[in-house]
Formats: sequence, structure tokens, C-alpha cells
Amino acid sequence: MKHLILLFSMLSMLSCSNDDNSTDLFLNCDEIIENYKSYDGQEIDCQLHYVLTEYDGQQFIELIAHCADLTRPYVINEDCQDICET
Repeated sequence: MKHLILLFSMLSMLSCSNDDNSTDLFLNCDEIIENYKSYDGQEIDCQLHYVLTEYDGQQFIELIAHCADLTRPYVINEDCQDICET
């Protein structure tokens, strides 16, 4: 049993990956780089923040507001274009 727990803990460490490369491509966007601050586990509360989203094999970042309703969705593609603008 002790070996089984050790084996599972080692597998869980190997299976977790920290893939920061996927967010790096959005750092070229002027909108994002101005106020970009990496998330370190702090409480977000009522602040606006971007979330990395994947849809149909493409990556996007989406602006999220927990305490306010946005007038429209803000979703930015890899070319730094807001795809919901029009």
C-alpha cells in the first residue's frame, strides 16, 4: 500500500505540466501587454482579467468580469484581433 501511494504521487507529479508557452503568444498584443500581470494565486475579487480559452483547436483569451456585466464579449485571437468587435 505504501508503494502504491508513492507510485500515484510520482505519476501525478509527472502528469502535471506548467505550459506557459501558450500564453506567451498573446503578450505581443498591445491591449494585453500594457496591464499584464501574471496570476500568482491572489484573489481576483471584482477586477477584470483575461482567461485562456480554446475553441475548435484555436486559442483565444477572453475578458472576464465577475462583478460587472460587460456590454459585449471581448475575445482576442492569436492575431490580437477582437473577434467579437463587429
